[in-house]
Amino acid sequence: MRIRSVVYPRKTAFQDDFRFTVWARTGSRFCGRTSDFHGYPFGVHGYYDWRNWALAGAVCSKGNTIIEVGANVGTETVGFRDIVGAEGKVFAIEPVPSNLDALNDLVNLNRWTNVHVLPVALGDRESKVSFALPPHKHASGEGHIVGRGEPTTSRTIEVACARLDSLEEKVGRARAIFCDTEGAETMVLRGARCYIRKYKPVIVLESSPKLLWRAGSSLGDLYHTLRDAGYLAFAVRRFGVTLVSGLAVTSACNWLCLHESESALAKRCSMAILTCAVLPCIRGVNPLCR
Repeated sequence: MRIRSVVYPRKTAFQDDFRFTVWARTGSRFCGRTSDFHGYPFGVHGYYDWRNWALAGAVCSKGNTIIEVGANVGTETVGFRDIVGAEGKVFAIEPVPSNLDALNDLVNLNRWTNVHVLPVALGDRESKVSFALPPHKHASGEGHIVGRGEPTTSRTIEVACARLDSLEEKVGRARAIFCDTEGAETMVLRGARCYIRKYKPVIVLESSPKLLWRAGSSLGDLYHTLRDAGYLAFAVRRFGVTLVSGLAVTSACNWLCLHESESALAKRCSMAILTCAVLPCIRGVNPLCR
């Protein structure tokens, strides 16, 4: 990544605004633009957040279901689908119209029949909500549900909001849920209480004090919502995961959340991240490369 930033700087990539199609490291194809914050590194490396793929590979098998809440333009979706295979299912949940177009383009490009794009936001209620669109074309992932009393200069639209509990019949049993909702993570969990209690999926979510506060929540609310559901939280680090004890982790990072009955998976997840980090990105050598 450091070499990329010198050879092909982000500023240049944004100005170029190239449309590209590349092979993802996991095997399928991905289409995007270099002017997008997420698309730019994917166009060079064939991945964006590879740690999410490593975690999915550690806990999921062929035929499993993955729910991706806040799928954005599909940089993780493509890898999730490759991990669960043609036998599994991926539900990509995303409310931003331009991102929905990108996700549907991805589905059509790869001729997938088991990736289902759901055009809704997830939260703790069934209603229409005000949704702030990404502030500019470079930031496809910055759309979010407008918090109560939140001043916003971004253009807003009204989108449908659902609870995961209400989607159970449609999505069935998921092995893993990946959630990046720009601060709405606590609301998503509260709207999935019954689903989580029933299926105890592995959950990976973003924990950002700043974004949670904007949405009217806090790191403490997120942590205690997980603990009330019987989950342990592990901070995802560069080469593994570490247990979140109380609120000792205050900086923004992803959390791997495991039900207490599956806490032993933390070691496997740490090993998966370490293995994928240190091995060359060569098919047959690195577990991500297919």
